[in-house]
Amino acid sequence: MKFEIRDLNSQGQGVTVDADGKVCFVNGALPGEKVSAKLLQSKRNYSVYDMITALSPSPNRTKPACVHFGDCGGCDLQHLSYAAQLQYKTDLVRNAFLKIAKINLNDFDYRITASKSEFSYRNKLQMPYRKDKKGRNRLGMYRKNSHHFVPIDKCLIHNSVGEEILKWIADKAKLKAFNEKTGRGLLRNIQIRAVPGSKTFLLILVVTELTHAVQILAGKLFKQFPKLESIYANINSDRKNRIFSDSFHLLKGKKTIAGQHSGIDIEVGPSTFLQVNDAGASELYEYAIELAELSKDQSAADLYCGIGILSCRIAQKAKSCIGFELNNESIEAAKVIASNNQVDNIEFVASDVFEYFSLVGRSESTLFLDPPRKGCSPEIIEKLCSNKQYERLIYISCDPGTLARDLDLLCRGGEFHLHSVHSFDLFPQTTHVETVLRLDRAPSS
Repeated sequence: MKFEIRDLNSQGQGVTVDADGKVCFVNGALPGEKVSAKLLQSKRNYSVYDMITALSPSPNRTKPACVHFGDCGGCDLQHLSYAAQLQYKTDLVRNAFLKIAKINLNDFDYRITASKSEFSYRNKLQMPYRKDKKGRNRLGMYRKNSHHFVPIDKCLIHNSVGEEILKWIADKAKLKAFNEKTGRGLLRNIQIRAVPGSKTFLLILVVTELTHAVQILAGKLFKQFPKLESIYANINSDRKNRIFSDSFHLLKGKKTIAGQHSGIDIEVGPSTFLQVNDAGASELYEYAIELAELSKDQSAADLYCGIGILSCRIAQKAKSCIGFELNNESIEAAKVIASNNQVDNIEFVASDVFEYFSLVGRSESTLFLDPPRKGCSPEIIEKLCSNKQYERLIYISCDPGTLARDLDLLCRGGEFHLHSVHSFDLFPQTTHVETVLRLDRAPSS
């Protein structure tokens, strides 16, 4: 089949229609291109194709830097120039806001901040350890929207030193690779994390049992790589797809590694959540702080606060801050971080975010929201709108669609109005984009 590509969807697929008016998604195609493609899947309302050849390539098309692009599921946009990637991401946000919230971002000074690095920006990489078609133990990734294992020699968006450690494991580990069909094997997955501000690493070996061979491998790695300061085993014998169990065992080195993020001293353990792009996340946090225009005579709340890095920065600028997070382990880490940084005008609560709104006697006028991809619940939106105490909202989102939905709900009744919007590219070569917006309470009539 031959198509002329009209657009690029949120999954990075070219979009067009066939002769019958049926929507077609074409993997690997770019807007403006004429392509030949082969059918992969035909559904009632749409079809999916793989591009064979770009008959008239887009001027924005570029040669992918990675030999695994198109096969591995890690990147979506390596065939698109970086300038065009930024334009694509701003268009995603603009279209979502216009379609869902009926807000035209041409009326705002809307921009995107590029990543400082187009490659080698990820501080963390997770890889399954499996046998390839020749029976060799390999590290790799899964093909997009599938469980098909693709052996990977090198990941270009990952930290280069971390790549050296992974390559050594792939070449020399010699542990029996896990077989998902039989449930047999020893080594399932590997996660390597660069600790921000420290130039050191934490490694997790996900194994079905803690054997002497695993202990020996940890010892060899610890000796081979001085920058590897912590090695953990995660014991996971479950046949399900969950990567980690709750069972972590320190094999070598420190329980946590000291680092720094956004000017805040932190401790990183095996289950600590951090954004994968350190420089980009720091820029985003500083922008959010500046956008809030905090002062020492006002208090703020950080809902969905994680380990409290942004919360501590808020407290440094405000009279006080309270952080809410459902995960108790994150809250305990947040308390340690606040103490280590001598931030004493802050408190943390391990609870569902909705419970914040049941507290009495609170004085927070500015709320920071950084919910998961699904956005805020209708109940939280209702509380934000109905309580006149909340004068300013700083909303951080990784999903333009749910952000636009919540923006529409917050502004629909006239309770809030949009002050400003800005996006950050924390994930070059992928379709993901982070967006920060500020909402101000509308004046009482």
